[in-house]
Amino acid sequence: MCIRDRFPTCIHMDREHVYVSDTGNNRVLELTEKGRILRKFGSGNPGFWDGMLENAGFNAPRGLAVAENYLYVADSGNHAIRRINLFSGEIDTMMGTGNAGRQVVSGQTALREIDLMMPIGLAADGPNLYITMAGMNQIWRLDLKSNHVSWLSGSGQHGLTNGRSSRAAFATPMGIALHQKSAFVVDADSSAVREVNLDSGEVRTKTGRGTFTFGREDGGRTQALMQFPTDACLSANREQLWIADTFNNCLRLMDISSGQITTPAIEHEFHEPTCVRCHDRKLWIADTNAHTIVCVHLADRACEPFNIIETGIG
Repeated sequence: MCIRDRFPTCIHMDREHVYVSDTGNNRVLELTEKGRILRKFGSGNPGFWDGMLENAGFNAPRGLAVAENYLYVADSGNHAIRRINLFSGEIDTMMGTGNAGRQVVSGQTALREIDLMMPIGLAADGPNLYITMAGMNQIWRLDLKSNHVSWLSGSGQHGLTNGRSSRAAFATPMGIALHQKSAFVVDADSSAVREVNLDSGEVRTKTGRGTFTFGREDGGRTQALMQFPTDACLSANREQLWIADTFNNCLRLMDISSGQITTPAIEHEFHEPTCVRCHDRKLWIADTNAHTIVCVHLADRACEPFNIIETGIG
């Protein structure tokens, strides 16, 4: 039986599995690459409690990342980072109290005593988990070995300001993609892509003109326009970024070196896509307001739905 997820917002592929943030249903799904549901994480009702598999509560989960045998979840509605043990199916809270706050982080603060504000994007690299704190206009880094969290970049002010980490301003940072010593952060309110140095936290703008300056134009930084983009991923050759240009209902392609933006021809009518991933010669898109996952074959740009299938037991 095919089912419809509600407002999916993130996809993550790992080994032989596909993970989907079924955001409107307050759960995360583990699927085969054919779409069959293997496990459900979360009861389906909004809540904030730990437990096994469906005996746990999420509230509008979004970003996903895998490190070792854990799936990390940006539990945005609970202002928390949760983790799922992929061996046992146990879900616990890694960071956050369940309450929104604008706390100054310190490596000495217990993770479960820190008030977060709307974590959205996650990206894992070795022992580090990078988090876009959309409600705080900052980028944080969580050391998964030491369980210490630190602020990486962003003054906390809402804006499009480049420069050193303490001066830089983001405008609702959401998607994040890692590339060498940089993180490419999709800044929704400035319709921009920012590049953050992972060592220093220094920020520069690859494309984008200013907060609430939006449209749909191709070209270089001073010409290109997007409208509330929310996610990005590296292309197969790792020289470009695919971008979910959410309010323009399309995908864009940015050259990493130049920042040049183009709009590839894809014969599909999107409805506010919020996640794009490149995997196995395909793009996987969470077409959020259509409540579907769409696969685009990169060879010929042919599109097909990724149907989620729930099979009976026995």
